[in-house]
Amino acid sequence: MTGHEVLQIRQRLKLTRAALAGQLGVAPNSIYRWETHRMKIREPVARLLRLVAGVLAKNSVSQAP
Repeated sequence: MTGHEVLQIRQRLKLTRAALAGQLGVAPNSIYRWETHRMKIREPVARLLRLVAGVLAKNSVSQAP
């Protein structure tokens, strides 16, 4: 997973870095580092991000009016 993909997921879910970090259990600074390619995303975290993105996307659709 690339930093650009992290950014796209976060923007699609309309989350701040802090909110996404809270969902993943990481520091907001980690999200910044991933998005700016300053730190590589480890595969277990990338899997968790994909899972969280899928769950949050489903919840936002089911809560739509």
